[in-house]
Amino acid sequence: MITRSKSALPAAASAAKAATTTTTTTSSTSKFFKTSKASLTSRPLPLVSTTAPDIKARGARRSKSDTSLPSAPPAKRPRRATPSQPSTAAAHVESKIEIPDVSDAEVLARTVLPYPTLTFSLDEATAHLCRCDPRFRRLVDVVPIRTYEELSRANEAERKELDLYRTLSTSILGQQISWLAARSILYKFCRVFDPSMPPTPDFVAHPRETWPFPTPRRVLENSDSKLREAGLSYAKIRYIKDLALRFCDGRLDIREVVGLDQEAIIQKLCEVKGVGRWTSEMILMFAMRAPDILPAGDLGVQKGMINFFLSGREGPRISVKKRKPVPPEQQQEEEAGTSQPQGSAGTGMEASAEAAEETIVKAESNEGVQQQSWADEADLAIPEGEGLSRKVLEMRLKGNKIKGQYLTPKEMDCLAEAWRPYRSVACMYMWALVDA
Repeated sequence: MITRSKSALPAAASAAKAATTTTTTTSSTSKFFKTSKASLTSRPLPLVSTTAPDIKARGARRSKSDTSLPSAPPAKRPRRATPSQPSTAAAHVESKIEIPDVSDAEVLARTVLPYPTLTFSLDEATAHLCRCDPRFRRLVDVVPIRTYEELSRANEAERKELDLYRTLSTSILGQQISWLAARSILYKFCRVFDPSMPPTPDFVAHPRETWPFPTPRRVLENSDSKLREAGLSYAKIRYIKDLALRFCDGRLDIREVVGLDQEAIIQKLCEVKGVGRWTSEMILMFAMRAPDILPAGDLGVQKGMINFFLSGREGPRISVKKRKPVPPEQQQEEEAGTSQPQGSAGTGMEASAEAAEETIVKAESNEGVQQQSWADEADLAIPEGEGLSRKVLEMRLKGNKIKGQYLTPKEMDCLAEAWRPYRSVACMYMWALVDA
């Protein structure tokens, strides 16, 4: 049996049904309205349904003869062609710099300080840290801090000169890129001023300390397009030339900078375009060897401090890469000690168990002293203030940071207060604990 839907009824039947409904309505309302026009029943009803757009929206299919629905959507207006924006290179306008009339010898005296020495005793600094916290003893024995050791224990001939201009330039060139890319750009930058350098660098045979570095005057004499050959952005070119101009006109002089206090040095260096507080603190620590710098914005120091204060009395774990090289004779002794006959390992384990049990018995026998866990001992080692505890530090280490920081500046000051006046030395050890 074949049936047809309501939508398939003839148009005449639909019109008749609608006419009947309309007649009833008209008769009921004729006493209110009078018109001379033709009756509504005599008017032909439209074949196009007012709900056609809704039917189309529901995905109804229509036949080829159905013209009630639009056949195609209206054509879109063509987009107006916009003029292409000029590139950064085309829009860059090089500003002319007036180079001061100063001799190269005077500029060199403003940038280089020959053979600087430490202003403090490294042995006294490490002894002070060990007195503050016994966990520093293992760090002092295992982790090298070459930044200070090369000045405190080297003779006059082995000491390196301090070139503040080169140090600041290298820092600016390496901003916001990896150290490998920074090394490559630094090599290209030096090669712009010395084409005799080979196109392909050999970083092993010729380390960057041996590369000829341009003077501030030579940097100012070269055009921006020439410096672009080294892969520098126009922003870094402005920073490098601003730094060179400051040494040429005397606004920066290393002889004056070293005589300022630490905070004044930071403010002086921050006046240079492209140099911020963190960069200034790194220059104070690694170039000028300042003893009491706490870089509050350094994530490595923050994470190292958390690992340090979460460690037990035995000290924090130290990555093998951060340890001092083992002397050959000591390595031979260690290898000889590990080669024990079978059965000796079990004896050693039994002895260790007996020693541990004896320690526990002694701790329990002490009158008036309660046995404490490693967590309690770590809490005692965490300075009071700023609401810090072992639980808080563990949450920070797991990723519960505060505005992207493991520790706030006030929290770092609280934890490192006892390290004064050798916080720079302590931070060198904290960097070794990042991967602990």
